Amino acid sequence: MELAKNALTKPDMIDAATKMKIETKTSVEMLINVASEKIENYCNREFKRETRTERYESGGGNWLGLRAWPVHEVEYIKLYDEEVEDFDVNKTNGLVYRSSGWKRPYEDEKYNIEVKYEAGYYLPGHADRDLPQQVEFACILLTKNLLERLSRDFDVQQVRLPDISETYFRPGEQEELPMATASLLSDYKRVLV
Repeated sequence: MELAKNALTKPDMIDAATKMKIETKTSVEMLINVASEKIENYCNREFKRETRTERYESGGGNWLGLRAWPVHEVEYIKLYDEEVEDFDVNKTNGLVYRSSGWKRPYEDEKYNIEVKYEAGYYLPGHADRDLPQQVEFACILLTKNLLERLSRDFDVQQVRLPDISETYFRPGEQEELPMATASLLSDYKRVLV
């Protein structure tokens, strides 16, 4: 299996971070792909730098939150299929401000705004890699966590020793990311309002 285009780390980083014996490179690549997808889902955004065309439904206010950032270039913004130029983009957080506001869609229309823009980060493996280290480290931690979970017996829910107790989640019980991973991603999460 190859790394997905949205992979947030590389196998050599996992090898350096874990002392576990990893059977195949394919296993690590698969887990990196799973961890990267879970992180993107948790953050409600994609991290890979690319040009994208997206459609939005306006809430009628002055702000529009793009799905990816940092923004490198806005090719166009159309409101009801007509280009508008009276907007300002905060390239750091992907918020677009328009003083005259984004008109609400008509009853028979759902998405009345179209934006074509380039945004995101160059991921590990790219010559100009600029993905924040916190995001890559979160992917390393989550991949390591997935490796550890695969290596244990899922029939065991709890281990108790005289001075220590450890409780495990069953598959499907823990949908959120581990706390350490989630805390690293807090600055990169797209909040849906």
